[in-house]
Amino acid sequence: MGRVIAAIAAVIVMAAGFAADVSQTSTNPLMQGKVKTDKTIRLEKMMNASPDELFQMWTTEIGVHAFLAPAAKIEMKVGGAYTIIFDPTADPNGDSLGTNGARILEFERPRKLSFEWISFRDAAKKETRGPPAVAASIRNERPIPTWVEIEFAAVPGDTMKTNVKLAEYGFKSGAEWDASFSYFKNAWAGVLDKLAKWADLPRVAQGAPQMKGAAMEMAPNSDGAAVLNSAGARVTIADFSFLGGRWTGTAGNDTVEQVCTPPARGAMSCVFRSMNAEKIDGLELTTLRETAGGIEERVRFFSPELGETAGDDGITLRLARVTDSEIVFDNAKPNGVVKHVTILRRGKDGFGTRIEVVDRSGKSGFIVAEWKRAE
Repeated sequence: MGRVIAAIAAVIVMAAGFAADVSQTSTNPLMQGKVKTDKTIRLEKMMNASPDELFQMWTTEIGVHAFLAPAAKIEMKVGGAYTIIFDPTADPNGDSLGTNGARILEFERPRKLSFEWISFRDAAKKETRGPPAVAASIRNERPIPTWVEIEFAAVPGDTMKTNVKLAEYGFKSGAEWDASFSYFKNAWAGVLDKLAKWADLPRVAQGAPQMKGAAMEMAPNSDGAAVLNSAGARVTIADFSFLGGRWTGTAGNDTVEQVCTPPARGAMSCVFRSMNAEKIDGLELTTLRETAGGIEERVRFFSPELGETAGDDGITLRLARVTDSEIVFDNAKPNGVVKHVTILRRGKDGFGTRIEVVDRSGKSGFIVAEWKRAE
């Protein structure tokens, strides 16, 4: 009789759908109450960026701003907040549409990241965008039943290519959960596509075809022709006025800050510093100037004590191409370590930079930073 009862119980479990209580196998106390069901979203996409760059995009407020949501509050520690804010005006804390209350469950930089995810919006709010709406009692269930795990797998032999695997677990049974599953299956695919587009920032090569702007082809400065903006006018220092002010950002493991003056008398000046958790790594002084040959950027590097490296005469970059969304500078010295600098416009309060460098062995790589205007 005992075996019969056990068999019947097994059939009932199978009929109800697969469910595995993760808290029974995980030693992580944050996984308490988490259950893997037969509804799991699994997506995979190859991206032209390093694992560390992509990890940074998911774990910094500036990175999230570039591809996922307008704002975020992230505490980069196990148990720290992972609050994504999709409407900073109507829902500034992420209470009804965002993920206020979600936590970082686990991470191992730059290989993997796991965080809780709220898979509904609040039906009591007038918001019509976003995932399916449910009563607050369902949306605000604790512990949060759904969570996301992301893996960043480096591609052997290519430091700038990563296979990204994303999975969302914990979807329950019921019409509202089925709707949420369908919504996020499409939504996460769109998020990965947008992140991949960020990773595809141009690798500009000497002699590459001209880039196209809003309505015309832009002439490269290296050919001797004037670089034109999207209105067909010669680029002047006024086209860089958006850089004026104070900016904060991240580059790899470092925090970066930059302050730029407004354009005046054909020039701008910027002061830059990078910092790790313990100290200031270095300082830079940059000038942007109108010259007879076009816009020129000059950069000098200093130690925190304002010391200079013997023989280092800085870098001179010349404006090569401009579109409504991108600005590209080329190194005036073809054999320089820095080859190209690309500025990617992200509206009035954000931009990204991608610096292509080549080491002495000829191996190329990128230094990527995301910037947000500081108040």
